[in-house]
Amino acid sequence: MDVQSRRALLTCDSNPNEMSDYLVSLGGRLTMEDHGTFDVRVTYVPDSCILNVTSLHSYLAALANFPEMTPELSGKTLLEDANNELVPRWVRVTLIGRPEAETVGSYRCLFQDNQPNWSNPALTAVVVEFEAA
Repeated sequence: MDVQSRRALLTCDSNPNEMSDYLVSLGGRLTMEDHGTFDVRVTYVPDSCILNVTSLHSYLAALANFPEMTPELSGKTLLEDANNELVPRWVRVTLIGRPEAETVGSYRCLFQDNQPNWSNPALTAVVVEFEAA
């Protein structure tokens, strides 16, 4: 699957509240054959578009079919594709490994970006609390 076809899986709807900064958080699961299963969370401050929830699940299923994917590469790819399709004011992609019974330890990776000149420290300060709710 080429980049444009992959990105086209992330479909968007119009933001019903473009004038305000607010957080949106969507979750899904990504299973990579050689790397295990990961809970994936995309948290963002929308600009003109909001991500269609079911499209994220379709996107993650397609991403799992790339044999070269690693947790880090999938997080980076999702961040770049979300930036391209959503153009959010701020975005964070988090992958958290789901430990297998025979595996000891944990795994997390986080990718984050924002539009130039956008800042809302009061809003981004509550992200951890918001994602945990």
